[in-house]
Amino acid sequence: MEKEEEIRLIKRMAKNDKAIRTNISIIRKKYANQYVAVDNGKVILHNENLIGLKKLLEKSKKDIQTVLIEYIPEKGTIVLY
Repeated sequence: MEKEEEIRLIKRMAKNDKAIRTNISIIRKKYANQYVAVDNGKVILHNENLIGLKKLLEKSKKDIQTVLIEYIPEKGTIVLY
């Protein structure tokens, strides 16, 4: 992979991460206790389990290199990584 392509992917992932952080209260209301797939700053898919979300992504034919997957816990839940 060329350096320019890597930079493009990193910027796209940063945009997706920022979209989640900026809109977490709205996303949490819709998708609490679910996994979300974010691409181009928008939630494109969601599912209650990671395997189900991955299957949906495969069917969607999205470029998974640019999709950010994140679990959205309900408010007040502490998640340790």
